[in-house]
Amino acid sequence: MADLGSPKLIRKVLIGNGSVNSYTGYHYCAGSRLEWSNGNGVWTSVYTVPYVSSTVVFEVSGDQTARYWRLIKDSDIMVASELSFQGGEPTAPTELSVVQGSGGGLGASGTLYNICADAPPSGQLFSGWVIDSGAGSFFDSTIPLAQFTLGSTSAVVRATYTQNLAPTASISGPASIWVGSEGIWTYSATDANGNLQSWSVRLLPNLASPVSIAGTDQTGAFAHTFSTPGTYTFRLDVTDAMGVTTTANAVVEVRENIPPTIPTSLSVTPTSSTSFNFSWGNSTDASGIAGYEVRVNGGLIESITTQYHTFAGLPIGSAFVAEVRAVDNAQNRSAWAQRSGTLPASDTTPPTAPTLTAHEVYDTLAYCSFVGSTDNVQIAGFEFRTNEGQVTYESWWGAGSNPIGHYYHDLVPGTTNTLKVRAVDSSGNRSPWASVSVATSGEPPPGDLTEWYNDMSVLGLSGPSVDSSNASQLKVTRPKP
Repeated sequence: MADLGSPKLIRKVLIGNGSVNSYTGYHYCAGSRLEWSNGNGVWTSVYTVPYVSSTVVFEVSGDQTARYWRLIKDSDIMVASELSFQGGEPTAPTELSVVQGSGGGLGASGTLYNICADAPPSGQLFSGWVIDSGAGSFFDSTIPLAQFTLGSTSAVVRATYTQNLAPTASISGPASIWVGSEGIWTYSATDANGNLQSWSVRLLPNLASPVSIAGTDQTGAFAHTFSTPGTYTFRLDVTDAMGVTTTANAVVEVRENIPPTIPTSLSVTPTSSTSFNFSWGNSTDASGIAGYEVRVNGGLIESITTQYHTFAGLPIGSAFVAEVRAVDNAQNRSAWAQRSGTLPASDTTPPTAPTLTAHEVYDTLAYCSFVGSTDNVQIAGFEFRTNEGQVTYESWWGAGSNPIGHYYHDLVPGTTNTLKVRAVDSSGNRSPWASVSVATSGEPPPGDLTEWYNDMSVLGLSGPSVDSSNASQLKVTRPKP
């Protein structure tokens, strides 16, 4: 006996006494009826059963073979014993089950379903539909609201999701540019999930007419010309469909384009038959002077930060053209300024001897000044000697009519000492010795008289300061007042 407590699906079975599409029923209430439904809750009566024991044959058409059937009296389903079925077991219904979505249900082969995926979990995106079991096909499995056609068996389909990845952004262009020059910047906006929503480029800080570009193109380029110096940033914002934004920046330094003033007061001084000193005055610029570039005879350009330079290794006695130009902090360059000259032939002429004068004499030291050495090229320094002892050398830029002071140390108290000095030029030629005799006393000096000077102006001399990287400082002294 079959259980009629719930709808019974019959698919081409033998019913009742064995004849096709018939049943036999023993009924105790007249007016009971046989009903069918397609599973939507609506029941349709196909036959009213008389209150007699009888065998009734009814026809089932092709479109009725996948229906629910029941025997009912009024609103009560009749007990199972009141209806017996014979023949093969009813065939199970085919249906579509939807996991993480909606829109399934009972159906037959070829039934078309409209299914909808559930909202994605936080931070995830809909990835697509998959068939977990059974047969059927999607019209388009990549969209959340899809259509599915059921195959010959029941099927289970499932909506899948993937983690949302932040979009990528890149923008590049010149790191620096001059006012009035056009620059080209390139950008790229991508999204690994294929969910690119929008992108935009802004110029910071905002100008009166900032560059603003927006759209869905993933790559491109744009040009821009700046009219005002400063530091600016092109900012690329890329946003995906979930509202996640990635930012990339391209910083550009816009430099003023006004060159510094041309150096003036150029001077060239031969230091030997193969070298010379080159010096000049200040250049000025609104952004400040970063340094200078020099060259000789149109050759290699050297960058320096001082206002003087020594060129060496030139042919003996050759003519030369020295050039200098200023470089500002925006890397603008002035025009070249030049000064020409001629190196002397091989120098064998010694400088003239200085005049040495003693000023103060103590127990172990004496203070002297010397003046008057000249040379056809340049005085490079002086050598000192006490009592025919060891010769010491001190380099100096130039010498002339102004006195230079020096202390002679390690004298013997109460003795007569011979103090000497001679000039040395840039070719190594030496003047005759200048000397003076002094008698030391037993009186010590009044305190520390030794001072160091980098600036010739302290001694009333003219010329550049001592370059301690190229020559030793001259230790000079003077008595305290």
